Amino acid sequence: MKFLKLILAMLMITIIISSCKKEPAYDAEKQLAADEVTIKAFLANNNITAQRHESGIYYVLTSPGTGSYPYSDLNTTSITVKYSGKLLSGHEFDSNTTGVTFGPPQFPNGLNNLIDAWKVAMAPKADGGIVEGGLQNGGRIRIITPSLYGYGPNPTGSIPANSILDFDIELIEVKN
Repeated sequence: MKFLKLILAMLMITIIISSCKKEPAYDAEKQLAADEVTIKAFLANNNITAQRHESGIYYVLTSPGTGSYPYSDLNTTSITVKYSGKLLSGHEFDSNTTGVTFGPPQFPNGLNNLIDAWKVAMAPKADGGIVEGGLQNGGRIRIITPSLYGYGPNPTGSIPANSILDFDIELIEVKN
């Protein structure tokens, strides 16, 4: 009888362990491909003509701005911007219409604290950015970014995991 109880207990443990559902591992390439399809559909459905950056970020450059800030050290670069951030559903998760500054001293690591999509939007083309000399004072850009360049598989505030983000950014000032 004890042997039968032992076999039954082991069988139950085996069933329980094998039935535990494991979350699939995050596959950045697969997510990026899925985001690409979704972004293309969003652009088509909303009659948006956007350019595709090599990263997979889509953008509409209204104005590159004026000036010649070199963006030589993102750790010491500071930007003042007006912006809005939305999900593709239209839900606005963040905005600032009066101007907010990102960079030292509020952010000790300067622009390196920003999500990757913003760094691509700001940086000079030679450094992997969108605009030839980098976005300058008065520059305006809309970026629609795959989740990989936003928050990826990590939910943040009201932003679900793997969310494609849509930003309108006006650069008021960039400085060291």
